[in-house]
Amino acid sequence: MLFGRIDSSRLFYFLEESGTFKSLKKRYYFSPLVKFNFSDPLDNKVMIHDEKNRILINLRFSRKEIELTKNVHEISVLSIDWLMTQNVKFKNKTKKLYSGQEFPGLNIFNELSRFFEMIYKESGFLGISNTPEYFHDAFLFKNHFKYIDPIVQGEFLAIFNSFKGLSLRKISSEIHSNRIIELSKNEIFQWKHSPMLYTNHFHIHNKIFNKDYYDIVKQFSNKKYSLLH
Repeated sequence: MLFGRIDSSRLFYFLEESGTFKSLKKRYYFSPLVKFNFSDPLDNKVMIHDEKNRILINLRFSRKEIELTKNVHEISVLSIDWLMTQNVKFKNKTKKLYSGQEFPGLNIFNELSRFFEMIYKESGFLGISNTPEYFHDAFLFKNHFKYIDPIVQGEFLAIFNSFKGLSLRKISSEIHSNRIIELSKNEIFQWKHSPMLYTNHFHIHNKIFNKDYYDIVKQFSNKKYSLLH
């Protein structure tokens, strides 16, 4: 039983309703094997394998109490601790991969987002959090999540504004190779492992993402970055 509320049949239903299985079938994975492991309350796992027992989707999540701001001291959230998808049938060996990838992803982030939102709503959490390991991971979350720290959110947006002509893969590669500089200080941009948050709880959202937050975001989003030559 997940978080004392959701059994495996309900989670299977969430995977179906979120469109995850439908999207896997479009990628020629017709008989996915789903494995749930909730033996450790701090490390809940959902793994989906193909017919050859190769991992397609690996999800790990937990309940966490996170410190937020002076306005909202601590809330209980669904924490996405690991999210990995891979298309193990992909044959194009010339395709460039992102840092940390063995195979290209499955391009089913929207479906998995709906899956996590179903868990979040049914479990009574006040939000969903994650701490992206790489810049391209943060990009996946950006339409629904914001960095809790407005400085980090502003710098994240500033990177996009500075490199609109570059691909996401190129930007991420340059960041994690320490090859991007902040022009006003002539300093190497340092990637920060900082938590992001999604919440549809009106009170919590307005306490965190308020005018002061957006004023700071605007200030830091005006930074200019360049590639190190």
